[in-house]
Amino acid sequence: MTGISDKACSSKLDIKEIRHRCTGRPQRYTLDGKVFRNFTLFLETVFKKPLAGIIYNLYIEEQMSSLDIHKAFSNAFGFEVSERTISSLIKESGVKIRDRAETKALSWQQGKMAGSMAKSRQSRKKTYLLGSKAEHKVRYLLREALLVLDVKWDVIIGDHLQHILDRFEVDIPLVIVDRQTSNACRIAVEIDNTFTHSGQIRQKRDARKDAALKKAGWHVIRINGEQFRKNSVLAEAVSDLSLQVEQLAEETFLNQNFPGGRCE
Repeated sequence: MTGISDKACSSKLDIKEIRHRCTGRPQRYTLDGKVFRNFTLFLETVFKKPLAGIIYNLYIEEQMSSLDIHKAFSNAFGFEVSERTISSLIKESGVKIRDRAETKALSWQQGKMAGSMAKSRQSRKKTYLLGSKAEHKVRYLLREALLVLDVKWDVIIGDHLQHILDRFEVDIPLVIVDRQTSNACRIAVEIDNTFTHSGQIRQKRDARKDAALKKAGWHVIRINGEQFRKNSVLAEAVSDLSLQVEQLAEETFLNQNFPGGRCE
């Protein structure tokens, strides 16, 4: 981009020397005391070229996005220039606006996607290691509820990384051990939500999983994870779950037909 003299800006928007000479607010922009009623006239005076040339240099030649231009102008002039204003200027200039695919390709080329991809990978890694937020919350609350109940057994609360039957991930596997007999009861707590578990394919897969777990001696408790997001029903949901776990363990240990604490 062509400069506009020592008092103006260069193609790289290195105009720190005029920040203190500019002011701006909607419909009133100043440069060296001269007032401009719209931002387009202000820009054309700063760069001493028509708007089409300014935007062409930045958007096409420098391959800046509207967000890049927004940040550059705001930093350069010392006042906030809205993204909406920049988008309007690009349209007004008549340059060919990049479509979604071109914008994404350019972002990859310029390395702008690296940060968002890193955050996405970090989020997926966290979910893989700790489970979903719902699982993490239920696991913690269930532990606290069982402590309050002061159950007479040893309770081991696992995480979803424990593979059951070499092929199943259980959201919250529980192993409850009778201290007197060393018999064990195994309970698989599965946390569902309407979005991911409402489809027929997923429901059939869940049914096959439940059947296999029960055949291998596991109780399966399926709960709606959305209950644990509502403070109004949170206490009741945790209480119901902990009492259900306690009841299953009591029935298992009392039932002499299942030696070794086998749950059906």
